[in-house]
Amino acid sequence: MLAGLLGLIRQIPLTGMIGDDGNAYYAAAFEICMVFLLLTSYCLPEAVAGMIEARISKEQYINAGRVLKAAFFFLGMLSIVGGAFLVLAAQILAEDFMKEPLCMYALRAFAPVLLLVTAAGTLRGFFQGMGTRVPTAVSRLLEELVLLITVLLFANLLSEYGQSVGQLLKNKHFRAAYGSMGAAAGISAGMIAGVLFLFFVYRIYRRVYKKQEQKDPTKNPESYGQLIKILVWTAVPLIVPGLLYYLSHIFEQALFNRYMIENGMEEMRAVTWGVYFGKYRVLTRIPVVEAIAVGLPMISGIVSAIGKSDYKQAKDRMQTILHLIAFLTLPWCMFLGVLAKPVTELLYNGETETAISLLRTGSLMPLLLAAAILTNGILQGIERSQFVMRNVLVAFVIQMGFFYVSLQYLGLGVHAAVYAEMLGTFILFLLNLWSAGRILRYRQEWVRTFVVPLIASAGMGVAEYLLFIGFSRLMGNLAVLPVMLLGAVLYLVAVLALHGISEKELSRIPFGELIRKAAKAAKLL
Repeated sequence: MLAGLLGLIRQIPLTGMIGDDGNAYYAAAFEICMVFLLLTSYCLPEAVAGMIEARISKEQYINAGRVLKAAFFFLGMLSIVGGAFLVLAAQILAEDFMKEPLCMYALRAFAPVLLLVTAAGTLRGFFQGMGTRVPTAVSRLLEELVLLITVLLFANLLSEYGQSVGQLLKNKHFRAAYGSMGAAAGISAGMIAGVLFLFFVYRIYRRVYKKQEQKDPTKNPESYGQLIKILVWTAVPLIVPGLLYYLSHIFEQALFNRYMIENGMEEMRAVTWGVYFGKYRVLTRIPVVEAIAVGLPMISGIVSAIGKSDYKQAKDRMQTILHLIAFLTLPWCMFLGVLAKPVTELLYNGETETAISLLRTGSLMPLLLAAAILTNGILQGIERSQFVMRNVLVAFVIQMGFFYVSLQYLGLGVHAAVYAEMLGTFILFLLNLWSAGRILRYRQEWVRTFVVPLIASAGMGVAEYLLFIGFSRLMGNLAVLPVMLLGAVLYLVAVLALHGISEKELSRIPFGELIRKAAKAAKLL
């Protein structure tokens, strides 16, 4: 959770350095890079971990070691090929496909990331398969801490260089283009810290693992070819949801750029999309990180219950996950909807009116996205990946169709991306809920799960609006900070007063034990 939040928070000062147009160049390069990462290594930890865990459970340490070597070789080769393709095809992808020529520089700078993510992902998968997620957690947090420095440092240095280039070439956009390239290069530089840490831990553990291999009675180790085949088939169901997610953003940006060029608004296309990517998407993703961090570990409980044919426990766990998603995300949804203007003006410079409008329009996105991602995880956890792939594909087609109609015929501009993503995500959540309902014999309870947190957050929103009017006279837009804290307290009191959360559920959220003790002292529990 901390690593994810740091990654999002980093985007706020980065936007101040490279501007909204720089965010658009960075967005195009980032989305394309993510597609290549998904195809080569992004889902690698889960796939490798599953294969190694299966072999360790049978004390097949030699085969587990061969999984690690097979993953390094096969995915390392894929990453090298992918990175070379990014460098060589960057100009074609930027100019002809994305219609954003200046994203070419950032796209090339992202190439080394493929190899670094492969190395990190393989080692994380190995440790997870051995039964520990500590190296994964520590390395991710270390990466994000270093990235916070390297991304901003490189972006600042190359922005200044780009400004000099732009003055020579009489093109003011080069500052943003080189700034986005610096941010991409900073990611490569920062990720080296995480990779080195993982290799260091592996070297220490290698001595112990060698002794385990010597006790392994396996006489006919699995072939590397067979292991690579299993790795690919294991990773495919994990790749498809993320692949379609990033492809939707790539196609939307490409279509949006064409629409803006055809309608004589070429100068505004980069700034407008940069606002959507760097402001709207960052602020709506912050609570999603927390909700996923809370919900994902609970999926193992559903898997365990299904293994014992205990459908009642599985249904209770799923109910709890969805309830906690609503509990954690709805107050942030309301906060964004009510105080979009002061929040945006406090955090960002440049174009803010578009960002405010987008946040008000898409304020429910955190709830929808967290629910869709975690129901995906539930279906994958109970080995129903075919349902996930079907549901994601249906949602993707509906989302892209709605975006095209909204953009071309309804003239919604960049708001079309917000409406389309909300619709596609909502459809995905409903399809996942329906699929899980059939498998687990689960019927959704709506009042306590969604209505009670919604009522409490609505009351919080009214209170925050009134509090901000008073505080802003003294503090200006800085008033959002005390208002947000007071609003969170009021929200908790309202939920507890409405019996909208139990002690057991409180224990599962960050700082939940502290909240439980305070609620007990206040006689709210």
